[in-house]
Amino acid sequence: MKIGIELFKGKVLKDNTNPIAIRLTHNGKTKYKFVGVSSKAKNWNSTKKVISCRESEYKIKNEIIKREYNRIAERLNWFEQNNLEFDFDFIISNKDIESYSIEINNNVSNFDSDNFIDIIKARISSYNKIKTRENYQAFLNVMLKLYGSFININSINQYFALEFRNKLDEANYSANHKNSLIKCFTSSYKFGVENRWITRPYVFSLKKYAHEATNRDITFEDFTKIIGLFKKQILANFDVKYYESLAIFCLDIAFQGLSPFDLANIKISDLELCVISNIDPNFEAKLNDEKYQYNIENNQEFREVIKIRTYRAKTNTFVPICCDYNTIRPVLYYLCKGKTSNDYLINCFSINKEYSEKQYHNRCGSYYLQLSNKLNPFLHEIGMSNKVTYYIARHAFINALDKMNIPHDLIRKMVGHKTNTLEKSYINKPTDWEQSEVIFKIFNQYETIQNLELQAKGERVCNIQWKELELFLTGQIPNY
Repeated sequence: MKIGIELFKGKVLKDNTNPIAIRLTHNGKTKYKFVGVSSKAKNWNSTKKVISCRESEYKIKNEIIKREYNRIAERLNWFEQNNLEFDFDFIISNKDIESYSIEINNNVSNFDSDNFIDIIKARISSYNKIKTRENYQAFLNVMLKLYGSFININSINQYFALEFRNKLDEANYSANHKNSLIKCFTSSYKFGVENRWITRPYVFSLKKYAHEATNRDITFEDFTKIIGLFKKQILANFDVKYYESLAIFCLDIAFQGLSPFDLANIKISDLELCVISNIDPNFEAKLNDEKYQYNIENNQEFREVIKIRTYRAKTNTFVPICCDYNTIRPVLYYLCKGKTSNDYLINCFSINKEYSEKQYHNRCGSYYLQLSNKLNPFLHEIGMSNKVTYYIARHAFINALDKMNIPHDLIRKMVGHKTNTLEKSYINKPTDWEQSEVIFKIFNQYETIQNLELQAKGERVCNIQWKELELFLTGQIPNY
């Protein structure tokens, strides 16, 4: 585990300062804890990790930074001394460190079972993350279903592994789910070896399944229907309270497809209203060149936008958002009315309440489930029968950009993706029409196959063969 202090440049506050954060890094994962003070970049000493004397109240700010750093460092030491897996969320919280508990038996000598099922249960207990425990619990349920309550540890070898994969082949699981089960299987086995519960380990390999993109999207036609319905409500001056569920869905799209959890964590103070221009003028040329000045004055356009500097909680990837203000102005007015700048934009979380990790996820899930139940009746009015969730807004936004031929590198930056995640999990597979269109264009750039057949055999014979082929492909005549 590494701990450090840094000026967080991924977020710029309204006074043009950057917040100071404690950065925790372990096994490739990173977590930031903002200490509540900020500084201008030029006043930050990156070597000594302090604010220089040029900043107002620098002594008070440095004291706050030091106190928070020492507090988190002490909590880290407690985890190390007790040989516990690091729980980032608990470490940066203000909860009493002694209240932390973990349901795991670290005494190897007391583990005398030859049952692989017991090792899986111990593996589940070793994790603190709720989502990880849920994944391993799902794996345990599959193993109980396939093998019952007892699996002899010494029976697990390459043959067992191949049999396990064959059983997955017979089960009606997606390729992604099967890969998750294989990962849990190998991880649990290694966990047993590391703890010396498996004394005669076998070296086996399990081939993963080809990844299948999860279809969480809606069609581009349905996407445009939803946007059209939203615009219709805006133009009709309906009270946003009446269509709040639809408004928040479209707000997520306007905020570049933020995940529902990230949208729920946006505060009003994160919103920055500013004016941008389509031309970045050369001021020197503008002063000295009358033709250039005339061109600027007659072609320059201005637009009011909302800027948000945030990052994805899942990957800590910086996400710069720039959204047309007038498009969502009524929605923002409704959501901000009666609130302070420190309040959350949407009403999922309260700033006056501290949540545990489990409470955060449960509260967020419950909030969006209620919204989804209100959203779908709206969508039924425009002919959409499938249930739409709020995470679909992110997929719909990404696939809409893909349909608009926006470069994938730009899409990645807009939504905070890394490497090949975009193509792997978000971009939909090509439609039947798109695939057939590619083949059609290949063969129709030159003389078509049909014309070549006409030249070779004569029009009458060729037309008969084409009709026979069409009848065959539509199942109206047997194979010939």
